[in-house]
Amino acid sequence: MNKYTSSIIYDIMQNPNKFIVDTPQMKELSETIHKWHLNGFTGGIVIGANRIGKTFAINKIKDDIKGRNGKKISAHYASIAQRDIGTIAGVLRIIAYSVGLKIKSTTPADIIANDLIHYIGESATSSENPHSSILFVDELQRIRPKQFEVFAELFDGLNNFDIQLTTIFIGNSIATDQLLEKMEEEPQYELIRGRFFLNMYEYFGIRKYDELKSCLKFIDENYLFTKGNSYIDDFLSGHNIQKDWRLVDIADNIWSVYQNEFHKKQKIESWGMQYFRSMIITLLFDFFPSQEFNDPIILEQMIEASINASGLVPDQIRLIK
Repeated sequence: MNKYTSSIIYDIMQNPNKFIVDTPQMKELSETIHKWHLNGFTGGIVIGANRIGKTFAINKIKDDIKGRNGKKISAHYASIAQRDIGTIAGVLRIIAYSVGLKIKSTTPADIIANDLIHYIGESATSSENPHSSILFVDELQRIRPKQFEVFAELFDGLNNFDIQLTTIFIGNSIATDQLLEKMEEEPQYELIRGRFFLNMYEYFGIRKYDELKSCLKFIDENYLFTKGNSYIDDFLSGHNIQKDWRLVDIADNIWSVYQNEFHKKQKIESWGMQYFRSMIITLLFDFFPSQEFNDPIILEQMIEASINASGLVPDQIRLIK
């Protein structure tokens, strides 16, 4: 049992990974992938800086992409592990484990590929879009050039069953650029480039005031002030604050602090969603309950301290180095 009226607020306090915030660019990304698939593209790449929110965005939208009939397309997600997976069988095994296939460590690559083709195919045919499937592959930069043949094989195998597979790769901007440059130099990868790398979408965090305001409004409506629950009642009952106060009301203060102290001084062009979510959690559950924030000076000090606590600046410095 918890002492809060809202189980949603309690859940994100216990597990911040449940705190997923819809952003305008998340919608744009979903529409882009939707268009790629409907136009018959074999694949595409989504790139972005570290901790910008790519994985959260993909996991949020992957099960909601629809076909021309308005019905959901079956989707699968795999993340390439950090450890050495230098073989074809290695990357196949990771995908198989990710979709829930039970395979032995000694199973050869051709058997794993065949099992995957049938598994993805059966998932598609049992869905409301029996001729479509999407495979999301995260941490693109960890894949070795020769291993991309795996995805061509999966596409060909499913195409034999009249199923269109679109593979969407997600990767870190800098490392992915290095990988693609390396593959550009090798003629044997021309087919792979043509199949998977012609379409690219760059994912950003918050860059505009309107985007910030949209995120704050989403948090209000989906976390803090849901039906029958109130963040004010749970955390600010002793504060001198109006009952109709909302997080979006301090959008100007947050934007001012971010622009003046981080965007301009630290040259941060895009506010990554991992840092933004961390800042909001710190603000809501550490700073606001402990002290009144009616004074704009105190409020903006809290905001700046919360942004610093999120790790935004140190990570940007490491990226530059």
